[in-house]
Amino acid sequence: MFYLPHMTSKQAKAAFRETDLAIIPTGAVESHGPHLGTGTDFIVAEEIARRTARRANAILLPALPYGYSSNHSDFEGTVSLSPESFRAVIDDICLSLHSHGIRRFLFINGHAGNVALLQEVCDRLRALDSLGCIANWWQVVGHLSPDWMRTGHGDAIEASAVLAIEPGAVQMAEAVPFAPKALTERLRVLSWDRLSFKGVVLGTWLGSREATDTGSTGTLEGTSAERGDAAIDAAASYLADLVAELLKVDLEDIYPGSDSG
Repeated sequence: MFYLPHMTSKQAKAAFRETDLAIIPTGAVESHGPHLGTGTDFIVAEEIARRTARRANAILLPALPYGYSSNHSDFEGTVSLSPESFRAVIDDICLSLHSHGIRRFLFINGHAGNVALLQEVCDRLRALDSLGCIANWWQVVGHLSPDWMRTGHGDAIEASAVLAIEPGAVQMAEAVPFAPKALTERLRVLSWDRLSFKGVVLGTWLGSREATDTGSTGTLEGTSAERGDAAIDAAASYLADLVAELLKVDLEDIYPGSDSG
């Protein structure tokens, strides 16, 4: 693994000659209920990225801990970047890496509010004849095993993951069962980003307190460090395979005439 902060400029230069792919973990600092620390999203993304980079011998950047979390600001401890600030920071990171020869960017993301903004960044990377790919860790593990499917925000799989990494950031004795809310008798709130009406799931973006009284949603049944460690390790194995596949992509074929092949 090439962990950029631990390398000298000389070592970094050699690493950039060896590979043109970098892994960038992204997360958030926001409420995850009374039982989980506010750093849950970046803590998990960073650990998965670290294990992935070790397996793939990839260049790893430190996690960007802050994300777009304004709808969680109802709860103390949330620290949010504006969409413009988040995009600008990621853009600048990518431009810096691009100047050193990086052409492939894998974002290992821990926060749903970042997804659309990271997609915009990937769109701008096209102008640099570069390829961006976003791996939301909760979606990855959910596809790998039904036992790791996410049921909400601050749920069992998130709590399990943090227990495996930073047990001091978990206070299970403080956990409160999730009580679903509704906007009308038939319009149910699944989370701040999803509503349900007549069996159809609809998108939205509510304030956190409109979805939950505690800052978390979903079930906590089955929370354990062992479950979290297994999910993290499986995600890292999958993502290491993804890195190998991204390195096979012929960028010259995608961007004819570029010098990125």
